[in-house]
Amino acid sequence: MTYIIAEMSANHNGSYHRALDIIRAAKYAGADAVKIQLYTPDTLTIDCAEKDFVVSKPWEGETLYSLYQKAHMPWSWVGGLCDEAEKVGIEIFPTVYDKSSLEFAECYPFKRYKISSFEIVDIQLLRLVAKTGKPIILSTGGASVEEIDLAVETIAAVENEGLTLLKCTSAYPALPDSMDLIGIQRLSKRYCLPVGLSNHSLGATAAIAAVALGATVLEHHFSLDGAGVDGVFSMNPGEFKVMVDSIREVEKMLQPCPVVSPSEFRKSIYAISDIKAGERFGPSNVRVIRPGYGLAPKHWDSLIGRVAKCNIKYGTALDMEMVA
Repeated sequence: MTYIIAEMSANHNGSYHRALDIIRAAKYAGADAVKIQLYTPDTLTIDCAEKDFVVSKPWEGETLYSLYQKAHMPWSWVGGLCDEAEKVGIEIFPTVYDKSSLEFAECYPFKRYKISSFEIVDIQLLRLVAKTGKPIILSTGGASVEEIDLAVETIAAVENEGLTLLKCTSAYPALPDSMDLIGIQRLSKRYCLPVGLSNHSLGATAAIAAVALGATVLEHHFSLDGAGVDGVFSMNPGEFKVMVDSIREVEKMLQPCPVVSPSEFRKSIYAISDIKAGERFGPSNVRVIRPGYGLAPKHWDSLIGRVAKCNIKYGTALDMEMVA
């Protein structure tokens, strides 16, 4: 089954109790896990207003530092959030961004780590996370083939075999013609690794299509009510639940289906008159008709001209035990 992640990101809006509510709502909506992000403005950037540090859509007017100041989650919340996730029965794990956040995360029983698209070029970070031996989910948004190659090789060199790649379009929100969902199959073929989708598009269409294309992991931003730094491209609990239910239905449709048993709507060979023992079979007493509980029509040529071993009543499905 597709592993479905509700990305809390900055949608806690600076409220610990809202973060707890998001965990409970993610469980209700059918998510397998809720993901948090471990950074501070100072671990990601510097407080600078020069042009290079000014952010574009949908956060115009912000610098990197001011945006992360508003969006970051206090690390002091982590223990309580882990307790709440355990209580309601949902996995919780973080995105780590540098050595300090990884060292902090290692104090908690997280089962896996996420590395964002923008950190895929941080080879030192990749190596440190890989050395924990825990499974890694790595987004590839905006990365070149060469950068993905190097990231995969770096993780493999540490003998960490728990890598999953995520196809990702790093736009907020991502427009339909920018999604390139076929990239899921390209990544899978090139790296022979599990591949999923980190989805920033609106609605459930991309997620459902991704599962049909073989995605094993799906991540989508999750908000209680659409309010928050990431609210414009986040799903509320009701929308998320519809997406999860649709994915689970698609998964059933993708499962191999056993051969359908013969039914009243298939054809087979039946007696169309009473046949006595010793009487020869021919078009006057047998026929290929519906239903399909008798000999398959492929036996017709070998049946005609042979004789009945026993009396056969009109409307009886033939089988080889009746043929001398």
